[in-house]
Amino acid sequence: MRFPMPLVVPLPAHRVGACWLGLVLVLWVGGPGTAAGQALFFEGGPPVLRIDRFAPGQATATATDASTTLVYARASGTDRTRKVTVTARNAPRRFSLSVTADGPAPGTSLGPVSLRDSRPRDLLRNIAPCPPPAADPCDGRTSLRYRLRADIDDRPGQAAYTVQYTLLAQ
Repeated sequence: MRFPMPLVVPLPAHRVGACWLGLVLVLWVGGPGTAAGQALFFEGGPPVLRIDRFAPGQATATATDASTTLVYARASGTDRTRKVTVTARNAPRRFSLSVTADGPAPGTSLGPVSLRDSRPRDLLRNIAPCPPPAADPCDGRTSLRYRLRADIDDRPGQAAYTVQYTLLAQ
């Protein structure tokens, strides 16, 4: 049996022209809306998001990472579809962070989801249940692509995000 565990990813600060930019991601699964038997967990990673410098003449810089896969349990013995929501708890407003579910199987990605506030937002919808007879395990998976964006006017330093994923009935 697999148990969801928090994944803490400390990322060191890196020199950015005259600034220091760094990011700490804490990925967490579960939450008050999850039901018993529903599971989410991570494979791969850890995410590394680093901005070294701004291109000449550019006021923003970005970094992406797609080294983490989210694995989610599909419903069995039911015709109910599921969805995955994502939220950032106590998200700092210094930098812009978003996540996209790339190539979910099964499910429908809703495109980039901004992690600038604590409102839960749908990341994946229409996760079909397992066809009968349900095999064990009957998991779905998607690559998580994180995108960090910094403005040249952002103060030097680091930011810490706690990102929570929740699997719910749709």
